[in-house]
Amino acid sequence: MATNQQLTTIKCLILDHFITFNELSSIISYTPDLRRLHFSHRHERDTTIGSMSSIALTNLTYLSLRIFSLNFHDFEIFIGKIHSKLITLSVNISSNDFTYLDAYRWERLILQHLSQLERFSFQYLDHVDNEHRYFEGLNQFFSPFWIKRQWIFDVKIVDEGIVYVVHPYKKRWYEYTDERMVNSSTDLCQCHRLILNITSCDEFNELMKIEIQRILTVVQLYHLEIHDIEMAVDKLLEIIDLFPNLISIKIDSLSLTQANVSCKKIVNISQSTKNTDKITKFYLDNITEMKEVYLLMKLCPHLTYLRIDSLGGIDAELFVEEILKKINQECHDSLRWLCFFDLDADEEMIKTLELIDSKKLLRDYTIKRVVEHIYLHWK
Repeated sequence: MATNQQLTTIKCLILDHFITFNELSSIISYTPDLRRLHFSHRHERDTTIGSMSSIALTNLTYLSLRIFSLNFHDFEIFIGKIHSKLITLSVNISSNDFTYLDAYRWERLILQHLSQLERFSFQYLDHVDNEHRYFEGLNQFFSPFWIKRQWIFDVKIVDEGIVYVVHPYKKRWYEYTDERMVNSSTDLCQCHRLILNITSCDEFNELMKIEIQRILTVVQLYHLEIHDIEMAVDKLLEIIDLFPNLISIKIDSLSLTQANVSCKKIVNISQSTKNTDKITKFYLDNITEMKEVYLLMKLCPHLTYLRIDSLGGIDAELFVEEILKKINQECHDSLRWLCFFDLDADEEMIKTLELIDSKKLLRDYTIKRVVEHIYLHWK
């Protein structure tokens, strides 16, 4: 341990290599003024946690660490030996110990040793080495403890496996209109989201279905985002069929040609599942033709909020007019919000869009511009 003559005034320490707990204890004994610490725990089995001395770091407010193969019990011991007033804790975990998904153990640990914690995030990587081993404990992360702190639970499927994430809540795309939230109440109990990062529809295979079923034993999912792919409609419906409680979907683009079936047949396929009935918000990043939007309106009959970022060269005035005509023709009474992005959006465009009045397409409506986004809302 360090003597008084060896103490340093270092306030931020980044250890960009793997160390054991005893090595960490020795290093930080020299840094009593430490405020921010980042380190990675060594891969090999570390038996030094029991012999690690307790250290008082009264100035430490930020701790970030990466953990490999460490069980949760030993992690609890480590946190208990670091006496500090942590405000921020960030943990990146790769381990076979499912206890890291036990929200009640986290709650107990935080209440006992991290009472001043304000910002908490962790990522737990599940390699799915054995698909027959599951965590038993559905929807633990929306107890009053987590809701009060607005720490929410999300999931990602990546090449390495399943990543479970807890992080501070931030407003999402479906909660904004003209700089306000669509819903006045933040229902954190229904904010759990799955993010799929895939580059080909072929990646949605039996392994991914197993991963999704595995996820659904841990958390009930209400929001789905699929990135980096032009999604074929029939494949999208196949994915939706796995999630009985979806409220919102965000995808990059929709392919009608890849499906190799008619729109009428696609709609008939969608009727085999009732899961699309619950979808009320849809974000389509790009479109190339209007029939993609029409199809979404058929697939999701209770859609209330539609957002499109790129109109693919379609004139904004024509886009709005055609959608409103379609709504009136087919009595799509649920749709109430339309948001789209246009680089040319300005006050002149707002005036141009007042065709709504002249053509009597809507009665009670508001239309606003926020930078390059146009928000149209009607009652």
